[in-house]
Amino acid sequence: MEVALAVALGISRTPVRSAIQRLRQEGYMVSDDAEREAIADRLAVINEQLRQCGADDPDVTGSRLHFLHGEFHRELVRSAAGPRLRASHEAMNAQAERYERVYSSFVAETPESAREHDAIIAAIRRGDAAAAELATEQNWRNSAERLMRVIARAMEFGGAWPE
Repeated sequence: MEVALAVALGISRTPVRSAIQRLRQEGYMVSDDAEREAIADRLAVINEQLRQCGADDPDVTGSRLHFLHGEFHRELVRSAAGPRLRASHEAMNAQAERYERVYSSFVAETPESAREHDAIIAAIRRGDAAAAELATEQNWRNSAERLMRVIARAMEFGGAWPE
């Protein structure tokens, strides 16, 4: 990979090697296929638990959905981002917490989200960074649209959540 990049960029291998090392340190590259598979496996386990959550006790479904959905995205960021991006994500997450709780309270939105997570996992397994990025971006955009639908439903009930 170093040689191909050096040739494509018209530079020696030394700066390419340094750049690759830095990307690995920052968490933007994984060293081997086994590490990528382990990331995909962890995400798949969480996503399957998320799928099963709809059948759980209705008294705990909302909180469990909230935890699992958040855990999927936390694991994705932990696995794919460097320390600076993780810190930014954690700061934004604190602001988004209340909206995520509202979103997670509706089990009906879970299957669509889980299917989108499957696309992210499949792209990671293939080592297709562009597809993983696109699938993640699509999941976040679709989640925002689903959240708007959830909020609109709540407003139909005068701001109170349906029983």
